[in-house]
Amino acid sequence: MTNLGNSLVVSHDFAGAITALSRARIIYEGKVGPDDLHVAYVISELGVIAERQGKLDEALALIRRAEKIAIAAQGADHHDIADYLERAAAC
Repeated sequence: MTNLGNSLVVSHDFAGAITALSRARIIYEGKVGPDDLHVAYVISELGVIAERQGKLDEALALIRRAEKIAIAAQGADHHDIADYLERAAAC
């Protein structure tokens, strides 16, 4: 589902991407819990879509949520956190 969602983003099918990524999020949350890095990745991708659609407040909220999960899982100094900070700066 995540790969499908990302492919749809590339082709600018944001509605399709949101559907696929939202489904992936539900699956991940059910299997690994809401605070897993897989969930953070999906939430972050949903934030990127919102940013591309000009929904900056929504995008920032999603990206910050993903960042919070990643920090809890990896620590604030992990190099992956920089990706979330970059995405938040774009909002």
